Amino acid sequence: MVWEYRIIKASDEDKKSYSLQEALLDEDGCLVAHTIDFVIESNDVNKMEDILNDMKEAFDKPILPEIPSVDYDNSD
Repeated sequence: MVWEYRIIKASDEDKKSYSLQEALLDEDGCLVAHTIDFVIESNDVNKMEDILNDMKEAFDKPILPEIPSVDYDNSD
């Protein structure tokens, strides 16, 4: 499995929104998980720039669908 930055399309058809997130892909390139609130954070500004450069690569890859969240507190 590999983590990479990918553009995620919201599952809400009315929203039509996208976000840039960290995505976990399996050996076949299938989406397994993704972050929901990724923020670039580091104690090194140069590392932040490296992350931004890695994120730019997501624009050259297919957009992935959002994985719907599960509310475990209200599930039956």
